[in-house]
Amino acid sequence: MHKLIFAAVLTAYCFLSTATIKAETTTKKANKHWTILVFLNGDNDLEGAAMGDMNEMERAVDTSKYNVIVEFDRSPFGDVSNGNWSDTRTFYVTPDPSVDKIIRSTIIDSGFEANMGDPNALIDFVKKGIQDYPADNYMLVVWDHGNGWLKKQNRLPLKGISYDETSNREMGVANGEYAYAIDSISALLGKRLDVFANDACLMGMQEVAYEVKDNVSCLISSELSIAYDGYPYDDILNWLNVNQNATPEELSNAIVDKYTISYNGGSQGTQDATLSALKLDNEFLHLSHCIDAFAVELIKIKGRNNTNIETAYTETQCFDNSWVYSYDIYDFAYNIKQNVNISDSIKSWADSVMLAIDSVVINEGHCSTPPALLEGSHGIAIYYPVGFNIDTTYKNLTLSKDLPNWMNFIKGDTLGIEEISNIKYQSASGGSKLEIIKNKICLSVPNNYYTNTRITIYDLCGRTKEIVYSGVLSKGDYVFTPKIKKSGIYFVRLKTNSGFYTQKLIITR
Repeated sequence: MHKLIFAAVLTAYCFLSTATIKAETTTKKANKHWTILVFLNGDNDLEGAAMGDMNEMERAVDTSKYNVIVEFDRSPFGDVSNGNWSDTRTFYVTPDPSVDKIIRSTIIDSGFEANMGDPNALIDFVKKGIQDYPADNYMLVVWDHGNGWLKKQNRLPLKGISYDETSNREMGVANGEYAYAIDSISALLGKRLDVFANDACLMGMQEVAYEVKDNVSCLISSELSIAYDGYPYDDILNWLNVNQNATPEELSNAIVDKYTISYNGGSQGTQDATLSALKLDNEFLHLSHCIDAFAVELIKIKGRNNTNIETAYTETQCFDNSWVYSYDIYDFAYNIKQNVNISDSIKSWADSVMLAIDSVVINEGHCSTPPALLEGSHGIAIYYPVGFNIDTTYKNLTLSKDLPNWMNFIKGDTLGIEEISNIKYQSASGGSKLEIIKNKICLSVPNNYYTNTRITIYDLCGRTKEIVYSGVLSKGDYVFTPKIKKSGIYFVRLKTNSGFYTQKLIITR
C-alpha cells in the first residue's frame, strides 16, 4: 500500500513539475543536422492518439543528435490524462522511457489557444522553431484529420487538413491556404522545406502535391486513410538515432518503411495502410505534364464516353471511394495499357505516366488484409469521380489552372484537340504556340510578346536529352531541328515567362 501511495505522489509531482514550469535555458540550441517540427492537432476526436504519439516520441528521442519540437493543442473533451489541460503547449521533446503515459518533455511555451486550422498558426510555430532550434535540415509534420483536397461528408465546406474542433476550422487546399502556409515556411527558410509529412488521411494526391511542388523537396503522404495510431514515431526516431546525418530522401524512405512495417504485424499491429514519399523536383513537374498530355489523348478518343476507358477506370485501385473518388493514377494508366482495344499511341502516353511516377516516388509501401486489397497502390492518387458532376471547387486547384486537361477529361469534355491545345497555350505559355512538324519544332511567338524562352527535349524517363534553345525571343515564327539521332518517343517542353507547355515528339531516322 505504501508503495502505491508513493508511486501516486511521485507521478503527480512529475506531472505538476512539467505542467507548471517553463524551460528558459535548459534546452540546447546548437545547430544540428535535423530539427523535426510536429504540428500536433489533438483538438478533436483524435486527442487520445495524439497523446500516444507524444509518448512514442519521448520513448525514443535522442536530444544530443537532433531536435524534436511539438506544438500540441488539446480538446476540452475526450482524453483526460495529464491533468486534462486545455490550452496549447509547445514542447521540446526530451527522453522518457517510462510507459505510464505521462508527458515529461520540457514546456517552452503555453497558456495560449492556437487555432490549428489557421495556416498562420502553422507558420508562427515553424518560424519560432527554426529561429530557436537551427539545423541543416527541417522536417515538418502536420498531424490530424485530412481529406486530400476534398471535404468529408457532413463536415466543413473547406477541403484540406488539420481540423480544429474549438474553432471549427481547417486549412483548405482548394482555397490556397495549404499552399500559402508552405510557401511562407519556405520563404522563412530561404530554401525548400526538406521533408513535409502529412500524418493525416488521404493527402497522397497529385492535386495536393502540386500545390506545394515549388517549396518542398520530399513529400510524405498516404493515398489511404491514416490508421488511428498514426506514424510509429518511436520506430522512426530509433532509426534516426543511428542515422542522424541522413539526407532528406533517406529519412523519407525510412519513414515509409517504418510505417508500413508497423502496421504489417509490427509495433502497431495489423491494419490496412499505405504511405509514399515523393521527390517534388523537375521529375514531378514532368509527371504533371505527362498526366495532362495523357488526358488530352484520352479525350481525343471520346474520353469518359469511351467504354474501354471506363472499363479501365472500374478496375483501378481506389481509396475510401464512398466520398473521396480518389484513384491510383499509375494503376489507371496500367489498366489503359493492358486494354487490347486501346491504340498503341494512347498506350505510349500511359507508359510515360507510369515511368514518370517511377522517377518521382522515393518509396511506396502498403499492407492490407487480404494482401491483394491494396496491390494497385503506387504512391499517387488522383481525383476521378463517378459520373461527370465533379466538385465545383476542383477548378480552384493550381493543377486545374496550370494544366486543365485532367479536369476536362473527368468532366466528360469532348472538345476537339485544337480547342484543348488553345486552352493549354493560353494557360501555360502566354500565347506562344508550339507544334511538331516532321521532326522539327515550330514555335510561333504572338504579336507584342517578348519572352525568355527555353526549349528542352526529354526522354520517357524524364531525362534531359537536348536543350534546343535558351534565350530571348520576340514576335515571330521559329523552326528548330533537334540534333537527337536515335528514333523514339520524346517530350518537348516549352518554358516561357508565363509557364510551361509539353508536347510529344516522335523522331524517326
